[in-house]
Amino acid sequence: MDISDITEQQIIDLIKVDKQDLVDIPNHSDYQLNKTTNQIYSLKRNKYLIQQLTPNGSYRITLYKNKKGNYYFMDRLIYSAYNPTDDISFSEVEHLDNDLGNNNIDNLKVIITDKNDILDIPNFPNYKLNKKTNKVFSLKKIKYLKTKLDKYGYVVVYLYNEIKHRPYLLHRIVYSAHNPTEDINLFQIDHINCDKTNNNIDNLRTATPSQNQHNKPTQKNNKLGYKNIRETKYNTFSITIEKNKKVYRNTCPTLEEAIIWRDNKRTELFGEFACLGK
Repeated sequence: MDISDITEQQIIDLIKVDKQDLVDIPNHSDYQLNKTTNQIYSLKRNKYLIQQLTPNGSYRITLYKNKKGNYYFMDRLIYSAYNPTDDISFSEVEHLDNDLGNNNIDNLKVIITDKNDILDIPNFPNYKLNKKTNKVFSLKKIKYLKTKLDKYGYVVVYLYNEIKHRPYLLHRIVYSAHNPTEDINLFQIDHINCDKTNNNIDNLRTATPSQNQHNKPTQKNNKLGYKNIRETKYNTFSITIEKNKKVYRNTCPTLEEAIIWRDNKRTELFGEFACLGK
């Protein structure tokens, strides 16, 4: 029988409270866990509480603190009850058999997150950034949020800011969390190695739109495969580089010489944003 189909009275009738089976739940002094049945017992109401099955197959329950009710996931409550000294505030609870409804303690695994790895995100008080994993943790949902790629290949995560729920670029979130006093509103955040999915802080830097434009990989329509270089019908190699509407050109007899000239000129013109190589 699915637990969601059992009424409160049926639970009371079916389960006799054995004090030896009840353990405290950290930070929830009005409730205890029956470690035999994985049910939550209310000390104030003297009865077991109904769990709710969520659309993704996990169970949650409503507990009250200071007369305010909040949802709590059963796997987190159960793990905490068995491991009261572990702080899992910013840790994910894994189900070893991938069954989110199986909350037996031997099916739960947690890799404890060091609180020193958790950063505030400016302008987003309900979220935190794990600086080791670059994952965003929702304080309200008590879980790490999923990301996706947008149509340009950037990683985005959906956050609430005031009322709106919309996607935000993860690389901007990461940079802001690491540099909370910087105002980046007028800047773009550049991926140094041109990999849009590498959002490690050491791969990010502020850039003007012009600087960001220079740090781009070779375009897919480049037949030769080398930025700014094309092979001529005379078997020579022509280099064309543009900056501020001024064009710089040269022709070299070999590809190797063309690459050297191009790299030197791009470094001269664009400095750290030269983006050398192919």
